Amino acid sequence: MRTHEVYQKLPDPLIDDMLSFLREEERDAYKTTLASLAANKRLRPVFVQRKSVPQQFAWLRDNLRLKTSNDVSEHLIQVWLMTKQPDMLTQFLDAMGIEHDENGEVEGDLPDTLDSKKLTKAVDTLLKKHPADHVSLYLHAFHLQNPEGWPELTEIISSHDALQFGANNAEPPAAEDSTPPEEPPPPEEPTPVEASTPEEEPTPDKEPTPPEA
Repeated sequence: MRTHEVYQKLPDPLIDDMLSFLREEERDAYKTTLASLAANKRLRPVFVQRKSVPQQFAWLRDNLRLKTSNDVSEHLIQVWLMTKQPDMLTQFLDAMGIEHDENGEVEGDLPDTLDSKKLTKAVDTLLKKHPADHVSLYLHAFHLQNPEGWPELTEIISSHDALQFGANNAEPPAAEDSTPPEEPPPPEEPTPVEASTPEEEPTPDKEPTPPEA
């Protein structure tokens, strides 16, 4: 797998995180990346620079995934890993017994083979300390340093569920509430209405008895 193919599998938020870091902390690297990708399209850098930051990131993502951008894509990963993730790099290389500098850049020759037991332990340790997508990206980048590749690393990358890009980014399903729903209170019985006693009609006055003649 070449670098641009790795980018095709990377989640957009991870690429945006890389670009955001470079834009804020490694301005020269960001400008170089932007200018190089624009040149590949025969565009002036200002064409991209005039876009808003989200639009720049979207344009850069699309172009980093192209075959013609392979070298630029590889350089971007290397800069991001060595400037933002040196701890992860040095932890892996120490576990594998590979000499390196303080930034995690390999010194000397790479080994022809990798010890499977050491590799499994090293990967498990990284996954406990770093985001899975970051670990997977580094392992892909490390793998690309050997043109022949390492079968042991190919196997663990392809078979380890946590190393599949985006595998751990989905939100876990909401837990079902096991508490039984409360029963609605029984309806109140209507209060009986007392029957009203009909008013008695007044007794009509007796007509007066006419006097005797």
